[in-house]
Amino acid sequence: MAAHCPRDPDALLTAEDVGALLGLSPRTLKDRAAAGVFPHRRFGKHYRFSREDVAEIVQLTKNAVRPYRGGMRAA
Repeated sequence: MAAHCPRDPDALLTAEDVGALLGLSPRTLKDRAAAGVFPHRRFGKHYRFSREDVAEIVQLTKNAVRPYRGGMRAA
């Protein structure tokens, strides 16, 4: 996890960095940011996230219902 965090506390993280930290795909992060669900900064087509943005994303996803991705369900 520390390998993905820049040493500068004010540095902006990429969707790939945040995805690796939170276990989310970069595409999901970008899609939700574009929809206005996740806080972010945008520079042209590039999405960047501050540490404050990441903390808010953690809070937003904390209680989110995860889709079922298993095999057959027991009855």
